[in-house]
Amino acid sequence: MEKVIRTLSRQLDEIKEYILDNYKIPTIDNFNEPFIFNVNKPEHFETLLWLGKDFPISLTNQMHNAIITFWFRKIAILKAEKEKISQEDIETFIKQFLVKAYSNDWFKVLKKQIRKKKVDFIISETLLPIIELNSVKAANVNDIIQFDSTIIGEGEIKVIETQYETAKNGIVKLQNYDKKTDGRILKTIYHDIQHNLVEEIREDFTKKNRPRRIEVTFYGRDVGIYKQGDRVRVLGYYRAVDEKDGEFSVVVDSINIYKLGDEKEIKLSHKDLNKFKELSKIPDELIDVVTRSFTPHIFGNKIPKLACIITGIGAGNYSYNKTNLNLLITGNPGIGKSELLKYMSKTFQKAAYVDAPNASARGLLWSQEELGKNKILRAGVMLRHKIVCLDELDKMKSEERRELNTPIGNGIVSYHKNPFDIETEIDCSIVAASNPRGERWIDDRSQRENLEPLELPLLDRFIIVRIKREDNTKDRLGNFFDRLQGIDNTVPEFTQEQLTGFFNECRKINPVLPLEVKNMIIDFIIHFEGIEQDEQTDLPIDNRKEYDLIKIILAFTRFLLRDVVDEECVRFGIKFYKECLASIGFRTETPTAQTGLSDFSGDKKSLFKKLARDLSKKNLDEIQDGSFTEEEMLDSMRNTNRWKSEEDIEGFWEKVKREGVIYKSNGKAGRYSLV
Repeated sequence: MEKVIRTLSRQLDEIKEYILDNYKIPTIDNFNEPFIFNVNKPEHFETLLWLGKDFPISLTNQMHNAIITFWFRKIAILKAEKEKISQEDIETFIKQFLVKAYSNDWFKVLKKQIRKKKVDFIISETLLPIIELNSVKAANVNDIIQFDSTIIGEGEIKVIETQYETAKNGIVKLQNYDKKTDGRILKTIYHDIQHNLVEEIREDFTKKNRPRRIEVTFYGRDVGIYKQGDRVRVLGYYRAVDEKDGEFSVVVDSINIYKLGDEKEIKLSHKDLNKFKELSKIPDELIDVVTRSFTPHIFGNKIPKLACIITGIGAGNYSYNKTNLNLLITGNPGIGKSELLKYMSKTFQKAAYVDAPNASARGLLWSQEELGKNKILRAGVMLRHKIVCLDELDKMKSEERRELNTPIGNGIVSYHKNPFDIETEIDCSIVAASNPRGERWIDDRSQRENLEPLELPLLDRFIIVRIKREDNTKDRLGNFFDRLQGIDNTVPEFTQEQLTGFFNECRKINPVLPLEVKNMIIDFIIHFEGIEQDEQTDLPIDNRKEYDLIKIILAFTRFLLRDVVDEECVRFGIKFYKECLASIGFRTETPTAQTGLSDFSGDKKSLFKKLARDLSKKNLDEIQDGSFTEEEMLDSMRNTNRWKSEEDIEGFWEKVKREGVIYKSNGKAGRYSLV
């Protein structure tokens, strides 16, 4: 039997007919979504191999031709029915109608609209398997390969010559141009080109099995439309380029870039979701069960575990402010800090674990790399993940740590180095672990001394919690010996996958903060400001820490699967906040003998301000501005029993005058008012 020779033209016509016979043709007004063609027939794959990088544009043209043929034929049939054309004559009528239509202006307008329809394609894995880049070797040079990857670096957009418009033969490809045959060049046609860096998507990532990175050349329609972090399926030629001393670099010369969806979200089953909802009706039980299930192999340490959970859940998605929480876990070595971070990076989706001593600010933020002759701006881990777990932050180089201050603080990552000039908002929480100075937390040292070498500006950006060895020695060591013998008595109520699904559910909630609970939060902050701390407590409690409390309360509201913050959520948030602060040496309650005023808890300056306000209120009837004399204030200070001697009282009075806490009232000698 004689073999039928299928010309390229015939193959393209067959694709058009296949589309008409097997696909739902989109309506004229439904062109926003791209048309996806599935290359699952060997003959269609053969056409792709023949055309190579020209296949996407050829497929697009055939798709557009199919839409035009379908709709114009449909219009012609409707017109034939209206004019009552017989069945014998209908085909002739349709052909005549189409010939006339092609010359009409309305057809040209419609054709132009149809040409806007985006077309993309995917190839069946039975025809071309999706491979791991680590398996691609020298034998694959010049082969067509496809693999899934994440864009982690962008190059400059440039142009290349691809075609000439000629005097004799119109448009010809650059490589096919012949001056004698085609005549002189009337116009050079350029196409966009961009060299990007991608990293293969690997589910089994380990230190010994790292995902491979490779440069991919994007062309034409794929240039400039993808951003860093996008997951894409790359189809292209595996090429050897840029020979130097007999060695070649390798790149992928793309045929097509197909955008994949985001990482598949792990969802709870209906049964599991209802179980969590039932538990949420008893908040203490939900918190205990989830916390026990989180790193079940770590004995005790409920607060550090809960801190990881609350930080991972976060405060919500509010456009007007940065709502990410950042957490620093400190404590002596061997208690479980690294295990907490590793477990967290595997339980929360879009999270990454990073060994800080081997990391750089460039690797975490933006960096510029040279791949051959091309410069690429590479997105670091913090730009590509929602949560980054930085282990052993204290051992990271100090100059690298300092570069993290601004990105962690305000969520902006900048890069200003030719040829790139960019500022990017990031949505990333940092969960870090650090050993204390000398690898031992000593209570007689100040907080900042214990947390050295971490710098104060960086510390100010974290909620800090200390992980400790549990005091219950019998149970703690019993748990350790069981683990040594392979006995697992810590079967969690929820699996890691169930926790992931639950946390994803929590993160969908954006709680409302009513006025009544706002006042409750403000009252606590005012109360806490009045608690006198000892000399070792030298970390500031400033606006940033107050905002952290509000974010913690919002995170607890999400944790409890509630849409509105209520008093119970506030109480849970405040309790947790106090426990974190207490773990590193803050006083969170007022000693009963701290002050002689039963209704006031505070340090000396806060007490002084209250006394001044009380005097102003008392004097307001007699003195219009409510001012007070020095002697009136000194008497009030004596009545509190807070200052030990007259010398203390007079010394404090001079101090508040120097610091501008009070000022002299205008026109009233010897009288003062509170600033």
